[in-house]
Amino acid sequence: MSVNKIKFTNKLFIIFFFCLSMASLPTHESNSGETTYQYLIILIYSIFALSMTIINSNNVIRERLSIRYIDFIPLIFICVWIYGVFIGLLRDIPNKYVFRNFAGMFVYSIYYIFVQQKLSFEIIKKACLFTSLLGIPVIFYYVYSNLSSGVLANFIIGERMIFCGLQLIIFIPFCIAFGQFFFPINTQDTKFFKNNFIILLVGTITFFTSVIMSFSKGMILSSISVVFIIVMTKVLKNFNVKNILYVGIFLLIISGMLYYLDLFKLLGELFSGQEVSNATRNEQSTYIISDLTFWGRGLGAGLSDSNYIRADDAPYAFELTYLNLIHKFGVFSLPLFFSYIYTFLLIIRVLGKSQRKNFVGLLCLGLMVYVFPSIGNPFLFSPLCVTLHCLTLIILKKELYEKKLAVNALK
Repeated sequence: MSVNKIKFTNKLFIIFFFCLSMASLPTHESNSGETTYQYLIILIYSIFALSMTIINSNNVIRERLSIRYIDFIPLIFICVWIYGVFIGLLRDIPNKYVFRNFAGMFVYSIYYIFVQQKLSFEIIKKACLFTSLLGIPVIFYYVYSNLSSGVLANFIIGERMIFCGLQLIIFIPFCIAFGQFFFPINTQDTKFFKNNFIILLVGTITFFTSVIMSFSKGMILSSISVVFIIVMTKVLKNFNVKNILYVGIFLLIISGMLYYLDLFKLLGELFSGQEVSNATRNEQSTYIISDLTFWGRGLGAGLSDSNYIRADDAPYAFELTYLNLIHKFGVFSLPLFFSYIYTFLLIIRVLGKSQRKNFVGLLCLGLMVYVFPSIGNPFLFSPLCVTLHCLTLIILKKELYEKKLAVNALK
């Protein structure tokens, strides 16, 4: 590709990622954002990207493809989705239910478009940080407009004001800001982490915007999971008395703050079985577990032995996404779980090798944080979340399997 075409490709991706993230904002019709717009944005980007590939077809043919095991992960999701469609149609489930259920799994095909576009870590990093920092005033404006219109009664800490996919992107700088205290990064990699004051400021604002303002159990779980992964990776990779002492002091400080602010009680109430949404999920889990089969019920399937329906227009949908995967795909859900675990193991493998790779690992960890709130929220296969997984795989492939090309890719 010529320099101009590379610049166009990079700008196109940044615009695509920004628009896709903004499309996750809640609408009056849907609290989780309008996924129809997300699919449309992905379709438009794919058409532009494929058109450029066809125009440069002569160069593409000459290039030698570097295929690694990681390249098969998106294909696994697509194949499992096809299996679910086949079982669903075989069981005479209405077509609209079959193709709407986990439809985002087919979006994993965009991974191969990203590969063809030769996206670099630098461009993905810019797109993520640009979107996350611009997303902060967008979230505040959204809350302000809802307060002005009376949709929200008051601005109260400890109550949900907004929860959407954009906050998953805003959470990424927090992962980097917190993680760099355990895995130092090269400050030349970005202007947003030049000194400790800026790191603390960025981390605080992004945490407040993504976690406190959403006050979602999923985002709180994400925070705890990120802290746990970073701390345990540091301890296991650098096992010595000094690191254990630092981690112990850190945990004591955090515990002291939680106790002093009486947050232990608040968190206990939030995750208790008596909480309304938790009670609903507990009820769902009982029904889903009793309806599991070895081969799965197929996409679009509801509960066969119960009249329980979460939504009249989507009898196949449940908040408990991972149990829902087992319900729909049966034994073929296992490759999906292994794919997520494999991705996290690769991220852990990257951390601690160098300051630059620390930045790469922390960014990838931020991109994959959506898997934690997906435990109790049905957006695991939303177009935005699938795109985040694909970008993580692109970065990891370049860092782990294309070391010789990495330097040229970042220029």
